[in-house]
Amino acid sequence: MSALAPFRNEPVLELRRASEREALFSPLTELDAAGPVQAPVWIGAERREGHALVSHSPAEPERVVALAAIAGEDEVDAALHAAQAGARAWRGAPAAERAAVLVAAAAWMRERRRSLAALEVRECAKPWL
Repeated sequence: MSALAPFRNEPVLELRRASEREALFSPLTELDAAGPVQAPVWIGAERREGHALVSHSPAEPERVVALAAIAGEDEVDAALHAAQAGARAWRGAPAAERAAVLVAAAAWMRERRRSLAALEVRECAKPWL
C-alpha cells in the first residue's frame, strides 16, 4: 500500500444548490424502482434470512424503505463468536493492511455518495428540497 494521503474531511453535499438537488433525483428514482433494501443478518461470510423488521419512511408511512432480518438468540451467539475470531485476526494484521481496508471502505462510500444520501432521504425523511 502506498503512503496515505493527509486526512481531510469529505466535502459536504451542498443540497442548497440546485445542481446538487438535481443530481440526487436519479439515485432516488433508482432506489424507489429497486424496492425496499434487503438487510439480511450476516455472521462472518454467512448470510441468514429470517423474519424481518419493516422500516417505513417517516415522511411517507406507506412507503417501505427496508426489510431488516431479525437475529434471534442463536444468531447473536454465532455472531459474537465470529466477531471474537475476526477480532483476533484483525488484531494480528499489519497496520497497513487494516488501513487499506478502511481506505477501501471510504472509497466505496465516496463512489456511492449520492445513493447513500438517497437512502437517508427515504429512511430518515432527511430534507433535501
